[in-house]
Amino acid sequence: MTACSPELDSLLARDEAHLLSLSALHGVVYDLDLRTHRSARYGIKGMLGYDAVEAPDDYSGWLSIMHPDDKERVATCFAENRAAASSYEITYRVRHQAGNWCHVRHRGSYVLSDGVPTRAYGVIENITESETQREQLQLQAAIIERMSEGVLLLCRDGTILFANTALEKLFGYGPGELTGRNSQLLSFRSSVNFEDLLRNVLDGTGNDRTPIIDLEGRRSDSSMCPLQGYFSSLSLGVRRCVIVVLTDISERKELERELMQVATRVQQRIGGDLHDGLGQQLAGIAMMLQSLGQRVSHGGAGMTPILSTEINEIVGLVNAAIRSTRSLARGLSPVRPTRDGLIEGFEELINQVQERYRIRVRMELDLPPALNLDENAATNLYRIAQEAVLNAARHAHAENIHLRFRIAGPDVELFVVDDGKGFDPLKFSRGGMGLRIMRFRAQLLGGYLAVESRVGTGTTVRCNCPAVIISEVA
Repeated sequence: MTACSPELDSLLARDEAHLLSLSALHGVVYDLDLRTHRSARYGIKGMLGYDAVEAPDDYSGWLSIMHPDDKERVATCFAENRAAASSYEITYRVRHQAGNWCHVRHRGSYVLSDGVPTRAYGVIENITESETQREQLQLQAAIIERMSEGVLLLCRDGTILFANTALEKLFGYGPGELTGRNSQLLSFRSSVNFEDLLRNVLDGTGNDRTPIIDLEGRRSDSSMCPLQGYFSSLSLGVRRCVIVVLTDISERKELERELMQVATRVQQRIGGDLHDGLGQQLAGIAMMLQSLGQRVSHGGAGMTPILSTEINEIVGLVNAAIRSTRSLARGLSPVRPTRDGLIEGFEELINQVQERYRIRVRMELDLPPALNLDENAATNLYRIAQEAVLNAARHAHAENIHLRFRIAGPDVELFVVDDGKGFDPLKFSRGGMGLRIMRFRAQLLGGYLAVESRVGTGTTVRCNCPAVIISEVA
């Protein structure tokens, strides 16, 4: 570039001043010694709150208000680019007249005369607000990445927009593997029921609601992980999204399972003692009284009809006590773990419900002929079925109930479907005591429980767990 005449140079400077005065940016012109010229006219001093007298007009003055941690970096940038006569861009902090630090972006280039730089033009932009927002976003991102809870951001269709490191580890996926995939792969729910869950969550997270739902997560190896999910929604532009914070509650569930196992064992022992101990003793007493009553009825010296009647009344009371004892024993240990015991227990449950509530119950059992389940598994599966059937009869006012129990490969499958009034899963997201105990029982067996319902469309209770078979004869 050839040298400019003083007149042309002055004209160019005035044009630059006019153009920069129309911009939101603040211009500065300085010589190779970094002595600034005309910067006050372009608003840099006003940007930092200084008046014309107080404002620094040369580089040493500019350094005096620059953040100490940035001075060396800025000086190196200027020196290297002046030597190469190249354009530059750098961000740093300068002190506002009020005492706070402002973030600025400084972009500039050199004017050459015969290939030699003679002066430089710079544009300085106050980026404090955007830089503060960027730092806040970085801080928030760092916090989310360091959270022990898993965090998901989902589209309305269930596509994963973001998953933090804790969630990837929780489900056994590598960095970035989940992004862009459908979140249904993290759940045991069917496609239709998973879509219902998303829709209910989106509907329920309006009005600043934050539903809390207990879930059974599916890891990458298809194992189950008990979770508690906190759901909320937000809008990204025109898109409605869901934020999910998932907490691994395996340890808590393990403690609950241990307590449930202890309670189940105690119930089974007391039930056995009642049936085989007290029940048998009462039966023996009844037989002895019946024998005594027969001798009295045949007459004998001193025997009276009144005594015979009283003996028969005592026999009646003992027989009533025997029935109560057997009922208590059946309540504590309601089903035998064999195929016949399971069928007998379920049939008795169905008969009681049909007789008491006058509703139709269809039972479908698909069990191997000589099945012998683990006693703990048989008891807990029966209890889940019992709770589901009684809920449908008592609370859902169902007219029809379908109970299906079968061995499917390595798993036991239990379904209870009713045509009752249903309920809003979000309104009862954590479930009543009955639902929680059903979940505990399923998890006690290493399985999971899914309760799917909508108002007016009935309820489906589905339990899957490994089949713990003691013996099975082909």
